[in-house]
Amino acid sequence: LLDEPLSNLDAKLRDSLREDLLSLHRETGSTSLYVTHDQTEAMSMSDRIILLNEGRVVEAGTPRDLYLDPKMRFTAEFLGQTNIVPVTADGHSASTPWGQVIALRTPAHGQRQVSLRAEALRISPDASGPATVTELQFLGADVLYSVDCGGCALRVRRDCDAPLIDRGTRVDISATGDSTPLQETTGEAA
Repeated sequence: LLDEPLSNLDAKLRDSLREDLLSLHRETGSTSLYVTHDQTEAMSMSDRIILLNEGRVVEAGTPRDLYLDPKMRFTAEFLGQTNIVPVTADGHSASTPWGQVIALRTPAHGQRQVSLRAEALRISPDASGPATVTELQFLGADVLYSVDCGGCALRVRRDCDAPLIDRGTRVDISATGDSTPLQETTGEAA
């Protein structure tokens, strides 16, 4: 049992010790229970994650499944940056606020919400586009944009090599991939 063993370390030492712990785990082949609030640690060091909220199991699965296909809103918001987007669902497809039809992994009907990761959204300058860039943050490897799409606030990640899009620029927006309709958080006592 490791209870937040890296929480008080600086970033470089944390990365180094994370690699050492992973190597030790592989060498021994033992089962470890690793408790952390750090999403990067949880996803990079786990074969399986059990996500708790207020002492209840919200969702469990592989890091990849929980990140790419969360079933619960809490999971989507807790792991990484996401956009909770209202959609109108009709079976295996749904319409977004910007008019794009996206595929749904699980059928749904009516007003629902989906998680669209910041890196799964694309923007490009378009004077008649449905959205406007309201802010941008240069983060090194990428740029994080805040975009307003008719009152729906979205975060979009773009590679730092792409030309910057200035605040106030109208943009076209599109989502890549498909999504799962989210459920509100309920869970079992841990």
